[in-house]
Amino acid sequence: MKRIALIGGGATNLLLASLLSKHQDIKIDIIEIRERVGKKILETGNGKCNFTNMNITKYDYNLEEFVSNIIDQNVLKTFSELGLLYYSDNEGRCYPSSNASNSILDLLRSTYLINENVSELVNSEVKKIEKENNGY
Repeated sequence: MKRIALIGGGATNLLLASLLSKHQDIKIDIIEIRERVGKKILETGNGKCNFTNMNITKYDYNLEEFVSNIIDQNVLKTFSELGLLYYSDNEGRCYPSSNASNSILDLLRSTYLINENVSELVNSEVKKIEKENNGY
């Protein structure tokens, strides 16, 4: 079994844990310094969580080629496959249909916690990473 440590319990790592948790041969530890994961998710979009924008392009970023692959993966499709219902406003900002950021957090956490191969290690600080034998 492979073991992966995700340092930080922010949106990107929670989404990654949700996607990777489908593979039962992987054990995932989310290491978060705060008292809970996803705390910043709850603050985005004035508590409504605008999780993406329909109008973004690679030209909106400094490293166009780097973000091109990420944008092409289609965030909306990924969240839809996880079961999120959403809408977009006149400026292309996308929000969960509930207008509540905890909908995103609850969706991500429920996706990986149900598989039982993801652990949340909260109030935990990573101070050093060292290579040992075939791992870190």
